[in-house]
Amino acid sequence: MQVVNAAEESLVPIVLALRVALEAVGGFWVAIGFAYALMELITAHLKRQTLSFTAIRLTFSRYLSLALEFQLASDILSTSVGPSWARDRKTRRDCRHPDCVELLLGPRNP
Repeated sequence: MQVVNAAEESLVPIVLALRVALEAVGGFWVAIGFAYALMELITAHLKRQTLSFTAIRLTFSRYLSLALEFQLASDILSTSVGPSWARDRKTRRDCRHPDCVELLLGPRNP
């Protein structure tokens, strides 16, 4: 059992780092999609082709869906390592206001 606990504890920092990396990649693709869509939108206005923005919206939605996949992968990793009791206690100790604790961690079980 100690071997399993040691292996689990050694994997947690790796999984958390991977989660942050996935969130960063997702944010990166949102920014790239925004820049590309904005460039297309400005170009369409300069050319006075503003009857339909469907192509621009579809382009931006492709980037958003790609970013959403990265965010989903990050959320899956977050749930796989879940909060430990030690982190839960630390958060409850550091958070002074009871409403803040309930917002972050949910209500305490009696």
